[in-house]
Amino acid sequence: MKKFCISLPIERPERTETAKRHFAEVGLEGVQFIHGFASEVSGLITAHPYEMDNPGSGFNMGPKPVGIFLGHYVTWQVCAFLDDDLFMIMEDDVQFLPGWDRRLAKALVEVPDDFDVLFLGSCDAANKPRRLIKGEVFEIKYPQCLHCYLVRKKALGYMLATQRKVYGPMDCTLIFHTWPALKVYTLFPRLAAQFNTEISE
Repeated sequence: MKKFCISLPIERPERTETAKRHFAEVGLEGVQFIHGFASEVSGLITAHPYEMDNPGSGFNMGPKPVGIFLGHYVTWQVCAFLDDDLFMIMEDDVQFLPGWDRRLAKALVEVPDDFDVLFLGSCDAANKPRRLIKGEVFEIKYPQCLHCYLVRKKALGYMLATQRKVYGPMDCTLIFHTWPALKVYTLFPRLAAQFNTEISE
């Protein structure tokens, strides 16, 4: 599978280099880096409020989540032009846990053949409705965090079409507008965490 990591090699080269070293240490080869959007440089913001949690608040999520949103969207577009069927998409703070490669190989055998998305890293998944598929593969509706996931080419067109409005963190807007129509599965416990970030299971 093709592997992409969203990073900021111009604005945050140290993060990109740290990610490269980590990938080498854990034996993840062939990762290509996608230039994301540094909020303080791009100046990109959204005019749309995020009010799903607090209607009428007028809350604006700020420039950083906008940059993250667009980084994933651009990466999906890159993947959509390629001939490959399966892609791994990561953020540059991804931390692969011991045994990740063995667990991933097992999960790819256990996940249903027609899957669209498989979360390898996730958060806020432990207390959501779940159904065991096999082994460590679950149908959980729905995890959050996008630091490491697999996506099939067949899902990309729908993902691109349903994530046109930039108004909330993408891991939330995917739950509202995209995941319910796709076959989304989660490896649980996750095999990838995030460096220097404490996230809920």
